[in-house]
Amino acid sequence: MVRHTLLFVLLSVFIISGCKISGKVMLDGKPVEGATITLTGDAKRTTTTNSFGTFTFNNLGRGTYTISVDKCGVSPEGVDVTKRSRYTDVTGVRIEAEPLIWEGDYTIRDADDLETISGYSLITGALNIHTSALKELKGMECLTEIQGGLYISRNISLVTLDGLTNLETIGGNLMIDDNDALTSLDGLKNLAAIDGSLYIIYNDSLMRIKMDSLSDVGDEFIVTDNANLCDNYGYHLMNAVRSRGHIGGHTSINDNKICN
Repeated sequence: MVRHTLLFVLLSVFIISGCKISGKVMLDGKPVEGATITLTGDAKRTTTTNSFGTFTFNNLGRGTYTISVDKCGVSPEGVDVTKRSRYTDVTGVRIEAEPLIWEGDYTIRDADDLETISGYSLITGALNIHTSALKELKGMECLTEIQGGLYISRNISLVTLDGLTNLETIGGNLMIDDNDALTSLDGLKNLAAIDGSLYIIYNDSLMRIKMDSLSDVGDEFIVTDNANLCDNYGYHLMNAVRSRGHIGGHTSINDNKICN
């Protein structure tokens, strides 16, 4: 596992009137809303940043504290703050935390693999999901971009793709094939762009393909040989993508279930 620093989180912490610890969380020069800020040590508190990236802990006395910031896709780094008296001010303290970026390809085969990749916001290579044990992908909600392809293939027990809810961009192909228990693709509801081709084939339990945000498929659009999927779903998705953006290559929707 390699972590690359593409951005940094700046956490400025200052103490006002000796009773309050407050600060601001910044990501790439912009305030971060909704970050979880945890205070531990001689007092234990938790709060979240507001729309300006600021947070406040009130009524703190003398002691040693650790302040950490935890945001989806960002490593939970911490900073130590010592109050030597009730009225001591501490200023200029900051945290620099790396976003969680997975460099290269990754394969999920079991729960341990899923736990390892949980919290990452970007995978620079391809993501392969090939498991006989997992029924869902919860824990991947921080993932927003895969720079390579996404290959969901030959999964015996996988029923839902809900853990991929925040995925927006795939830089290569999206291949969904031979998933015996998969019933819908609703977990990909925020996927907007596939730079390569889309293949949905041989998923015998698949009954619905609703991808309301998809507006760009760079190459082929193939939906075929899904025994319980009405062709109408394939045509509806194809037309919806074209109405929002474009499909760059050959399209094929056939050998699925014929429905009125």
